[in-house]
Amino acid sequence: MLDKLQAYTISEATYLFYKGDIKHMAVNIRLTRGGSKKKPFYRIVVADSRFKRDGRFIEIVGHFNPKTRPESITLDVDRIKEWTRNGGQLTPAVKKLIKDSGKSI
Repeated sequence: MLDKLQAYTISEATYLFYKGDIKHMAVNIRLTRGGSKKKPFYRIVVADSRFKRDGRFIEIVGHFNPKTRPESITLDVDRIKEWTRNGGQLTPAVKKLIKDSGKSI
């Protein structure tokens, strides 16, 4: 069975081919927390859903700082669109940040 299984990387996401069927990895676009105690800072990252919240990630696609007034949100919309086209799932928190920033995906 493994001799028929081929894995390779396209656009930093792994696709597995077995008997001509494409199976995508579970990729999430989510927040990771940074900063110190009571001073949170979040990165918007593309990560495999099996990784820990603040663990490994594939790519950083934005930042969110809730402590500044008004809150600062930076997004790389083109990269987020590309990841969602390739099967990436947005978490509810990231969907809300995109909506609040006035951008559409």
